[in-house]
Amino acid sequence: MTQKRKLQIAAAALVLIAMIATGTYAWTNFDSQQLNEWRGLRSIDGGNNPGGTLHNDFAANGADKDVYVENWGDAPLFVRLRLDEYMELGSGAGKPGPDNQAKPLADIAKLDDLKTWSRHIPSSDDSPELCIIPGSDNTFHDYWSWEMGGEKYYYPAPDDLKETIVNGSYYIDQSSPFDLTASSPDSPYGKPATQTLPAEAITMQRWIDLGMPLGNYWVIDSDGWSYWAAPLLPGQATGLLLSKVTLFNPPEQDYYYAINVSGQMATNDGVDAQGNPDSFINFSSSDNGGCTDEALILLELISNKINGGTEPPFQEPTGAPTPTAPQGATATPAPTNAATPSSAPSAQPTDNVTPPPSSSPTPTSSPSPSSSPTPTSSPSPTSSPTPTSSPSPSSSPSPTSSPSPSSSPTPTSSPSPSSSPSPTSSPSPSSSPSPSSSPSPTSSPSPTQTPTPTPPQREIEPSANIEGILSSIQSVLDEARAQFIQWSGVPASQRNVEENMGVKHKMLWIGVVNGAKRGVLYTMTAEDQQHFLDMSAEFERKVEEWTHNNLDIEIDVVFPTRTIDITYAYPANHVSEAMLAPELEAYGVLGSYDSVMVGATINCGTLLGLKTAGLENVYGYSSVWINSPGHINDLEYNTGVAIHEWLHQFEALETLLDITYPNTHAYEGPGSYPGYRRTTDLIKFYEDVIKGDVEYTNPVTGEVLYVGLFPKMFNVTHKLLAGAEVTLKNLDSGKYLSGSKSTFSIYEDDISNTINQNWILQYIGSGAVQIVLQEDPSLCIDASDNFGYDPNFNKYYKLSRCFAFKENEDGTYSIHSLASSNQVLQIGGAGTDGLTLGAFEGADNQKWIVQLLP
Repeated sequence: MTQKRKLQIAAAALVLIAMIATGTYAWTNFDSQQLNEWRGLRSIDGGNNPGGTLHNDFAANGADKDVYVENWGDAPLFVRLRLDEYMELGSGAGKPGPDNQAKPLADIAKLDDLKTWSRHIPSSDDSPELCIIPGSDNTFHDYWSWEMGGEKYYYPAPDDLKETIVNGSYYIDQSSPFDLTASSPDSPYGKPATQTLPAEAITMQRWIDLGMPLGNYWVIDSDGWSYWAAPLLPGQATGLLLSKVTLFNPPEQDYYYAINVSGQMATNDGVDAQGNPDSFINFSSSDNGGCTDEALILLELISNKINGGTEPPFQEPTGAPTPTAPQGATATPAPTNAATPSSAPSAQPTDNVTPPPSSSPTPTSSPSPSSSPTPTSSPSPTSSPTPTSSPSPSSSPSPTSSPSPSSSPTPTSSPSPSSSPSPTSSPSPSSSPSPSSSPSPTSSPSPTQTPTPTPPQREIEPSANIEGILSSIQSVLDEARAQFIQWSGVPASQRNVEENMGVKHKMLWIGVVNGAKRGVLYTMTAEDQQHFLDMSAEFERKVEEWTHNNLDIEIDVVFPTRTIDITYAYPANHVSEAMLAPELEAYGVLGSYDSVMVGATINCGTLLGLKTAGLENVYGYSSVWINSPGHINDLEYNTGVAIHEWLHQFEALETLLDITYPNTHAYEGPGSYPGYRRTTDLIKFYEDVIKGDVEYTNPVTGEVLYVGLFPKMFNVTHKLLAGAEVTLKNLDSGKYLSGSKSTFSIYEDDISNTINQNWILQYIGSGAVQIVLQEDPSLCIDASDNFGYDPNFNKYYKLSRCFAFKENEDGTYSIHSLASSNQVLQIGGAGTDGLTLGAFEGADNQKWIVQLLP
């Protein structure tokens, strides 16, 4: 489609400002709004307001209310809708002017101001049709019941109207009767009755819990936007978002109730006349309503589907790292009550991408005996986690409540010295095969006896002590949770806080000296680079002081000079990990750093910072824009943004430890985060999070806790959770399990020591792991389809991607799926030669020799 279309807002009975933009390929976004009214004790005196490509079939004062979207173009579409509600009770309800003495249910709402109406945001994951009014004890659903989801027959939009603009708005179709069937006659304008797709309305959290499926779902996000969870193909219409609205409790007073439907649609790509993005990424712009991080993931998956499902969601970076070795950039702060780090960033920016040798940990170093927990002996079969077992509440969440692990495990990291044994350590004696599994000499037969021949027994090479490693990780989690239970009942001022624990947290700060966007070059000046160095020093000083020096932060600052093109960044205007892949690889980030902070001067609009990887990954990743309007080289403000994005990286602690943990936005207060107080002093809020001193009042029980980070939580590191890097050798075939990121497939390989045979056992608690491909940590083994995408236990949990390793009597391991009782990974079975799932029978094709990578 080459015709340009417009981005604009339209509404019935109200005049809104129109936003207009053009596109070079297909149309990008548009808003279409339709006001629907129900009036009590008075007749309806309202009309239709044509516009857009939204179908909004509504019977005045009737129950039927069908909202859906038709794609009559020639390109797949991204679709999202929003439903805003308003209700008032009293004399003159629904009338403009002085005769209206009615009172709105929501105190701040105004009849004539759509921006004040309440977005329909589900009050629970189980009831997407129910919502609450923020700050009010009342609810629309004290009077009205909704039915969401379903399908219907409809008449496609008439050709002569669907592209017309009336009163500044595209056509909105309301011409489909409610009783259409497959045999209904054509519409008056010659269109046959056509069936929409079916639909189920679910919340965003429910979609995440289901494993982020693409399909016929309306996914209702926490900001009120509902997303069609699949590309809407030409000729298709979405299923129904809303299908019926029923008044079940008529008010005694006059009443007025209205639902405002807003729609936005976009194509997969395109730019405007100025070269700016003109596609679905514009959903993230505040001008278009913005979207959450979870919605960005959903949109990314849809885009990946449109691209054929084999292309990476992020554009691969161009260029190569500068081969010269950098000088360590240091900027020594003047700390207050803070320990001096052993290696502080230097004052001189560098322009290359190889880290100073002194700042890289030796990959083969082993933790000292005093700092590393000794692996315990392998648990007996009765103590091994079973697919259906749950931990006790005092230990950790069960696998069925823990989301899946991170998408970026480290290929070279060792478990933290304070938490788990070194991968280079020898397996404990308990992991060696039992005597019964080794060949034993047989007695010589007597001269009068004919010996019975026995088949030769093969010697099985011992597996690593996986159960011991996972047990060591769990002990660290248990200690952290126990400290939360012990300390969260009293404020920080009343605790005997430990000090100077010296838990290491190593960070890499990358300053993007030359960033390009749509052909425009954004360059860090010498002043900008010094500001970035000062930010890193202030970050280190503040956080170490707030943690009582329990966290020893070490920061390397580098400034690569190659031009990094973020034109096709996703999310929009974000320097993603993929774009910095050469730098991250050259610095050995997966094995050397706990967290990466990226800073740039690229004009990011309203996006000041973004976190894309956190504790659930092997390292965290956040970016900040250091020259936001009004805050150019503002040290306090920009350091605060960096701390904010860094704190997002720890939010997985809530799920991993099964505790109350404050969202980094909890300063917004009870409207969005019940139980927390609203605050305007953000730096003080961040300090309270890091001190474990954020006051939280349970809205149900009234219990008061003081929550945030506690000293032993600093031992729960990204590297700790990447518990082991292994190869998996099938006992029956003697071949190694391999994976391919290019074909999203799993197979056996005769050749050992190839990169695609390396797997990371990412710990998710209760003895369970995800098996992540080291070559591409966005892929993990999935019991349902071999490969799953983007394993991240905090948000994108899927039970079929979770496994428990159980040691067999011969020293091998069987790998049990937590999704199916007694089902294990095996080679062959069910008429196939590849990786399958089968009932455990102890056969050699179900056994695996697990070896740690050197």
